[in-house]
Amino acid sequence: MMRAWARKEGRKSNLSDGSPGKTIMEKKDDLDDTVNFEEHPLANPESRKNSLKRFQMNPEANWGPKMRSKTSTLKNMENRKKIKNQGKYTKKKLSEEGDSTSKKLRTDDGSS
Repeated sequence: MMRAWARKEGRKSNLSDGSPGKTIMEKKDDLDDTVNFEEHPLANPESRKNSLKRFQMNPEANWGPKMRSKTSTLKNMENRKKIKNQGKYTKKKLSEEGDSTSKKLRTDDGSS
């Protein structure tokens, strides 16, 4: 199609000799003469002729994808469970190893 359009417009090729583009543009094909660049009468729908909007306006400012919906009615229970289980495996690991190998806590005076 580009080759047919270039011939119809009478454009000169500014491609260098031996380039693939020049080879493609110089090639002759019978279909190049049958390509029609006229606008089809059904290309513009009735809505565009009547100046109607093609897309609806956004219902509110900053409208678009938002956070996923949360359908749980037990939000407080969820939060308590999250807090209770925070660091669950680390606590379990420390209790299995015993207090002798656990990290020493730093006191206010800087000694350990």
